[in-house]
Amino acid sequence: MDFKPLVTLLAIVNPLAIVPFFIHYTQGFSHEQRKRTIVTASFSAFVVIAVSA
Repeated sequence: MDFKPLVTLLAIVNPLAIVPFFIHYTQGFSHEQRKRTIVTASFSAFVVIAVSA
């Protein structure tokens, strides 16, 4: 099961509270996969906040 969309959505909703979830759901990810997920979540959060502003 792919958790990337879930992690991205949760990062947009509350970035500080997502840290434990991020660690849990990306436990089996390689360093590169985690890095890509972080970039995707950060970019998605930026876009949502920028559009909302």
